[in-house]
Amino acid sequence: MDVTLVEAASQPLERAVGTTAGAYVAALHREAGVALRTGTTVEGFLTGADGRLAGVRLDDGTAVRAGTAVLALGGVPSTGWLAGSGLAHDGGVHCDPRLRVLRADGSVVPDVVAAGDVARVPQPLADGERLTLGHWTNAVEQGEAAAATLLAGRDPARAPGPFAAVPSFWSDLHGVRIRSVGLPAAADETRVVEHDLAGRRLEISYHRAGRLVGALTVGRTGRLAAYRSALRERLSDGCLPFGSGRDRRAEDPPPASARPPGRREEAPRA
Repeated sequence: MDVTLVEAASQPLERAVGTTAGAYVAALHREAGVALRTGTTVEGFLTGADGRLAGVRLDDGTAVRAGTAVLALGGVPSTGWLAGSGLAHDGGVHCDPRLRVLRADGSVVPDVVAAGDVARVPQPLADGERLTLGHWTNAVEQGEAAAATLLAGRDPARAPGPFAAVPSFWSDLHGVRIRSVGLPAAADETRVVEHDLAGRRLEISYHRAGRLVGALTVGRTGRLAAYRSALRERLSDGCLPFGSGRDRRAEDPPPASARPPGRREEAPRA
C-alpha cells in the first residue's frame, strides 16, 4: 500500500521533540517508503463518481490520491460540562502541585482532585507553567498521587509532597524504539550527542535556560536512565519550587552520556 503522510510542520513530531529528532523520524519514514508532504495541511476531501473518497486537497494547491484517509488530530480535554461550576478549566482542569482542583480565583476546592489527560498541572521543568500531558504513564502516576492527596484529607501533617514524576513516553516506528523522558517541548536549546541514522542510534538532550529538561534516544535505551535520574533529582530536591520559574542550583548534574560538548539544534549528520 502506498502511504502519504501530510504534516503541517516542517518535520514530523517537530512541536514535541524538535527539528533534529523530527528530521530523523522523517528519514525513517522515507526509508520505509512513506511519502512525506510537510508544511501543508488538508483543506478538503475529493470524491469519485461513486461517492467514495478519491483523494485529499492540500492547502498548497496540490492534491493527493487516496482511497483511505486516517486522521490524527490529537485531543482536547472535555471540560465543557464544567461551565458555570466556578472551576478553572480552560485547556484542562487547573490543579495545584498536589493535583487539587482550583477555582477560577486560584483557590483550592476541598476534597476534589484531577488526574490524567484532563489535569492541567504546574510543571517545574517548564518554569511552573500548567500543562496537560497525554501519556498513559502520566495518567497512572497522577492517579496514584491524586489518591494519596485524598487519603491525606485536610491534615497538613499527612499531606503528600508535590507531584514530581518524570514525564516519559516511547513509540515503535519502522523497527526502532523511540524513548523520551522529561519535557523536550519545553526546551529552548537542543544538544545532539549522537546521530547515526544508518546505525539506528540517536541521543539528544534538551535544555531550558541551560538546565536539563528532557532527553530522547533511539537505540540507546541504557543511556536514558542517567537523564531520568538527573531529572528526578531536579523534581524532588526542593530546589525548583512550583511556579517560581527559578532554580537556585547553578547547573544540573550532567549525565555521563551527555558529557560531550553539546550544540544548539542543527541539521542532522549521518
